[in-house]
Amino acid sequence: MRAIPMLFALSALLLAACGGGGGSESGGPQQPGPGGGGTGGGSDYGEFIAIDGAAPWESILDMRVTNSGLYLRNVADEGTRVYRLNLGGPSPVWRSHDHDDHLFSYMPTSMRNEGTDVFSYFYMTIGKNGYISYNNSTPFLESDNPKLGGFYRPNFMVVDNGTHATTWAIFEDNYGLTTVQYRIGANASGDIYTTALNAVALPVSVEVVEADDDDGFLWAGGGSYVYIFDSSSYKAYDLSAYASFGPMEYVQKIRVVNDEAWVGTGSRIFRVRSNGQVTLFATLTGVAAAMSLGDFAVDGGYVYTTDGEKIDIQFGNRSPILPPMPTSSTEEMMHYLQVQGALHAGPLEVSTDPLNPFIYSLSTTADGYTRVVRIPKD
Repeated sequence: MRAIPMLFALSALLLAACGGGGGSESGGPQQPGPGGGGTGGGSDYGEFIAIDGAAPWESILDMRVTNSGLYLRNVADEGTRVYRLNLGGPSPVWRSHDHDDHLFSYMPTSMRNEGTDVFSYFYMTIGKNGYISYNNSTPFLESDNPKLGGFYRPNFMVVDNGTHATTWAIFEDNYGLTTVQYRIGANASGDIYTTALNAVALPVSVEVVEADDDDGFLWAGGGSYVYIFDSSSYKAYDLSAYASFGPMEYVQKIRVVNDEAWVGTGSRIFRVRSNGQVTLFATLTGVAAAMSLGDFAVDGGYVYTTDGEKIDIQFGNRSPILPPMPTSSTEEMMHYLQVQGALHAGPLEVSTDPLNPFIYSLSTTADGYTRVVRIPKD
């Protein structure tokens, strides 16, 4: 019975330290420690990694994790900064690049085969479609992306770096219709093909993958629909046919692993198999899910959720991501609760390298500094 007052006392201390935010942690900007820690200790259940060069109360989002790097971008009234954390090495190595214009879409150049010293991504600002490339062995390069010329004011643009090098653009035309354009091959003067999707919402999430034969596929989601495009056709899946959608529910995230699409709507996770079979894989029940803000990450074996669970893809078994809360000291217990808060608030991502042993999230200190939270999968 004595554990209950202790927990209430810890909760009060945590709220005071974090400013009441569910995904927050206490303290000002700390130097990252060995192995990527930013707070010291707690490596059995999670560590905080300070973002080099980030300003307090800087709005940082759009986390994407390749096989070797973690990318983020900020949101500012003027200009945008893109960050990259190298996932290898004994201590964190950050790189960043500032844009003069507002960046509203970006994609790492290679999600699954990125080198360990590479900082490279395609981006779109209001006035430019561009390409950033930098690594330890070549000079920094920024240029107009030659693959992106000739497209009509896209809202989203992604590039498949496979053999067929399909470039995709998605935009809303003057009549309010969603349109998809694509060009096959790296030649900037190649033909552009157009497919109009009549009276559907503009997709809010896009993902490019490569099929076994190295043809490019684009997955896009909007409203209750998920679309898959290849170079000649598309298929549409209405997820509301498999589970009724709430008023705040819509396709918010798509991740593709092993030719299967995993689709998050904020409160549910759907699975779209390569044969077209659609199933409701999981319903989220946490606080974030109640506001249709629940999130997930997926690798080849498990789906990790903001409910704090990992779900075995093959058997459906659920188990907690975090171990039991330590009781050795108040400091350790508070650190655990801070990691738990970040896990429940999201966002969640995992590396495209299935051997990477971590889940990644974000957290904000009481002083307004955003941190990367690194949580062991096991």
